Amino acid sequence: MKGKLGLVKPLERFLQVFFLCWFLTLLFGWIERELYIPGGMYPFFLKVFRFYDFTEFQDKFTYFHQATFFQIPGFYFCYPAPVAIVLDGFMQFGYYALSAFLVFCFITFIGAGFVLGRAMCHRGMGMAQTVILIGSSMLLSYPFWFLVDRANIEMVNWLLVALGVACYWNKKWYLAATLFGVAISFKMFPFVFLGLLFSARKYWAIAWSIVICAVTTYASTWFMGPTYRIASEGIAKGMEYFRVQYALQVHKYEIGFDHSLFALIKELTHRQYAHAYMMHPQLPDLYYLPWLYGYMAVAAAAGLILYFWRIRTLPRTNQILALTVASIMLPPVSGDYTLIHLYIPWGALVLVTISLKNAQKVRGLTFSFICMAFLMAPESSAVIYGTRFAGQLKAIVLLILFVVSIIYPFEEPASVEDDVLSPTRAVAQ
Repeated sequence: MKGKLGLVKPLERFLQVFFLCWFLTLLFGWIERELYIPGGMYPFFLKVFRFYDFTEFQDKFTYFHQATFFQIPGFYFCYPAPVAIVLDGFMQFGYYALSAFLVFCFITFIGAGFVLGRAMCHRGMGMAQTVILIGSSMLLSYPFWFLVDRANIEMVNWLLVALGVACYWNKKWYLAATLFGVAISFKMFPFVFLGLLFSARKYWAIAWSIVICAVTTYASTWFMGPTYRIASEGIAKGMEYFRVQYALQVHKYEIGFDHSLFALIKELTHRQYAHAYMMHPQLPDLYYLPWLYGYMAVAAAAGLILYFWRIRTLPRTNQILALTVASIMLPPVSGDYTLIHLYIPWGALVLVTISLKNAQKVRGLTFSFICMAFLMAPESSAVIYGTRFAGQLKAIVLLILFVVSIIYPFEEPASVEDDVLSPTRAVAQ
């Protein structure tokens, strides 16, 4: 059954909620502007394209391959070594380094939308409906525009994971393992996608992925120089700086853009923290460190139990959705640009929905689209009584989406079992 836009009900409901969230956010922004509320959404839209996550390191990269890279004043380099190699590649464009990175972001995102749109048309969706759905969800994509606003390197990791998932679906196991291995070397939490290979019983592919991660990390650290030891120690200091300054502290501004479950815990306990910090300024590391250890232990145990008990037996679309949500919800710090990873299971669900005869009757499917519509809209830019709260609200929605993904199987029609995530095949045809 199709709605007024010619879309099946779950997809039309997605757009309705998506547009409603945008409208409410803009309404809050207008109210904030009229009432002169500081720090609200309105200034955010006036200051788009700040690019800080990229430009803060540009001076450092003039000393790349030197010990000075890790010693000059300012922010530590808080990423693993493979990220430094990619950033250095963009820095080779000199004055146009930032422009080169932004062009890469736009080409990658638009290209993915084009490939997905072709796959949708191949499965019977009309061109007009495809343009409406893809155009609206990508043009108004809060995660993408937030990523561009920060010029964050997450776009590279998203490309690696997205290609890895597509290769997994096409049963190109070792190519998927290679892409996952490189993604894990960038950030640890994409390791959850090895669960896709485990459920397919591709154990040697998992071992290969681990080897790729180790080799990529070692080679990148060695290439950073001037020696492996100096580079590894510098990277370790940067990661420790990030842990203490971000994972173990509450930043009133940033936490509203942090949808990690651990950020939700910090927000719920920050008043006690604030009082203690006034008495003992050195306390952030001491106060939240037990919380962090406990959180990571519980998250790891719960994740393993849920995976072996439920996730690995679910349809592939459910596995992709559950593992993607886990990868962006469980890290101790998870900025809103990581929400762009939701477009991977979103694309899979869109293609499955198109292929189903009675998609509106599939339990949990419409609700999953409603959750993703909320997560892809810019509520994080709104402020109420000086508090930016949407990061924690998004964490709750992510948790709900995760629960839905493991409770309600989204069975794939037999006719599309082998090509739901084969955009290259769709393009070729």
